Amino acid sequence: MGGVVAWVIVRCERHNLAAGPEGRCILCIREDAPVSVRVPPSSFPASTRPTGSRTAWLALALFAICGAAGYLWMRSRSVHIASASTSPIGARTLSADEVKRAVETTPITVYMTHTCPVCAKARGFMADNGIPFREKDVDDNDGLRQQLIAINPRHTVPTFDIDGDVLVGFAPQDVVDAISASVERRYGYKLKTGVRTK
Repeated sequence: MGGVVAWVIVRCERHNLAAGPEGRCILCIREDAPVSVRVPPSSFPASTRPTGSRTAWLALALFAICGAAGYLWMRSRSVHIASASTSPIGARTLSADEVKRAVETTPITVYMTHTCPVCAKARGFMADNGIPFREKDVDDNDGLRQQLIAINPRHTVPTFDIDGDVLVGFAPQDVVDAISASVERRYGYKLKTGVRTK
């Protein structure tokens, strides 16, 4: 037979609030805590005390540093795959045409459905960036659906097969990184790429 569990709430005698295991409520704990002492600003040495103009200069410097960091971060995110450069593992670098050819020859298959809005975004991203891919619509084709299940047992779309790397869902940077990894495996060059955000 199941028993009944009874909960007993211990209350503070002084404040009539729920008490912790030590029998004190939050107000008792606060009252017993040591009080921090605030030092008046006049007790600081004059050389370390911030003055009005020094404070303004510090605020301006902080603003400039944060602005520069934000600018660099945003600029690093706006690099486009078509303008990708290379960092050679060997001695030779790839030209822009070779980079484009390497990206275009990357075997990319995307399993999609015609009703999926994320698939439409992925399709648009690939088209906007000139990345050729083979689209397989799994809505009406059981054979293609079985191929999808073989690489993605959850059979969710979109599913990318980029030269053997399987990506489930659509994240532009992940797609670009997988293409870059494929180019590195096939040509020995690491593409420095990013995704332009809108």
